[in-house]
Amino acid sequence: MNKYQGIKNKKTKPGFLCIALFVLVLMTLSCENPLSNLSEDFGELSFVESMTSWDGYSTASHSENADADYDKIFNDSLVQRIDITIDNDYYKLMEEDMTTLYGSFGQAGRMSETDSDPIYVPVTLRFNPADGSDEERTWWHVGMRYKGNSSLRDAWQGGIHKLPFRLNFDEFDYIYSEIEDQRFWGFEKMTFSNGKDDDSLIRDKIASDLYKEAGVEVAEVAFCRIFIDVGDGNGPVYWGLYSMIEDPSDQMLDEQFTDGSGNLYKPDDETNSTLDSFNEAWYEKKTNESEADWSDIKSLISALDKTPSGSDDSSWQATLESVFDVDKFLDYLAINNFSRNWDVYGSKAHNYYLYGDPDDGGRLTWFPWDLNESFTLSTSSFSGQCLSIYDTSSDYNDRDWPLLYYVMNQDTYVTSYKAKLATFFNNSDSYFSSDTHSTTSNVGIFNISNTIEDQMQTYSDLIENYVIGADGEIEGYTWFDQDSDFTQGLSDLKTLISSQFSTVSSYLEE
Repeated sequence: MNKYQGIKNKKTKPGFLCIALFVLVLMTLSCENPLSNLSEDFGELSFVESMTSWDGYSTASHSENADADYDKIFNDSLVQRIDITIDNDYYKLMEEDMTTLYGSFGQAGRMSETDSDPIYVPVTLRFNPADGSDEERTWWHVGMRYKGNSSLRDAWQGGIHKLPFRLNFDEFDYIYSEIEDQRFWGFEKMTFSNGKDDDSLIRDKIASDLYKEAGVEVAEVAFCRIFIDVGDGNGPVYWGLYSMIEDPSDQMLDEQFTDGSGNLYKPDDETNSTLDSFNEAWYEKKTNESEADWSDIKSLISALDKTPSGSDDSSWQATLESVFDVDKFLDYLAINNFSRNWDVYGSKAHNYYLYGDPDDGGRLTWFPWDLNESFTLSTSSFSGQCLSIYDTSSDYNDRDWPLLYYVMNQDTYVTSYKAKLATFFNNSDSYFSSDTHSTTSNVGIFNISNTIEDQMQTYSDLIENYVIGADGEIEGYTWFDQDSDFTQGLSDLKTLISSQFSTVSSYLEE
């Protein structure tokens, strides 16, 4: 028997509760989380012992007092494994909720009828670090819900069980007081991307690497095998190879900024979060939520509301730069455009964060989120014009996107943008280089002497046995029709990136 079989939630659930939960889902699907109103019922099932007495507990692995262990969780040379057990009654709730949102599983064509996120349910999680540094440990009552837009909808309606999801390790601590501030090796939240439209399954990772190499703050990414037991008697089933991604509102601010106490915003209204005008609902705060202070983002919008007097208005630039790190934004822009990520500001007003860095006088800095559409072969939106889209001739270069429009119509900023492209992609000693070279220097987080193409091959070799072959993804839990899709995905990615290097050269020569 697989050593993970037989993992059961330590609580027992009376049958009447299961029926009540199903009824409640049907009555309250307009709520973000139907389970949130069941604290009394859930409380009756709560443990009496403290979390410290549970299997595999340690301060380092479970306590909020421990530092986030990036080396253990986000190790570029390892593929992690996580096993999740969902009580079958809760799994049925998740399925019922998804049916309401997207229609019957395996039936295409229906869009979501609600703005609500899928529901959270409590699950049990087991993890044994792939580096062998620690024993297997258990986390109880972890909140799990499906997440995503097209990546979730297309998997569900396509009959693919490899659904993207999110974990929150203390989501239910208002019900289970024993898990108050429970952490996963210092992390509160994790997101798992399912690799939709990415036959290489490494685009999330490569895109994150590029931003880090350019000095742009970005969430860490690791490869992770996911096994899930939904309590139907079949035991753990391999749901596939995922990209495990840290949540920027968690430990990332303390790790990548000197001071993580500033305001973090996640604009997510695809129509209105354009920095054209302000509404609290359009710029959700992810930190300091109880403080009604949006002064930093209001100052940015106000600065963008003032039209520059010309193509090199130093006074306007000084005002903008006093509240916003324009230089970092241009770093981001160079990487984003090279990687052809179209699902971003300029096309849709989401997938970015703004952080008011206290160590920089509270200036807002921009960093990306949700990189799964990077390196797309699609010519939709502005991806086909990936380097020159912000020239004045572009269809997307208009006042609907004031940050892009005004910044990229300032000669000083355009010159800086092009210089960054040249530094990143026309430098034979750079990690981004398309040329084979043998520098002995350390490059960013890598101690390597190879190119981006070499790194892609390294990652592909690392995950191959968990994607195809005897231990690979299985029918119904994969995007692949045949094993050759995976090898072709890497080949296509290499071809696209090689083409991008040529595009950079052509663009800079114009």
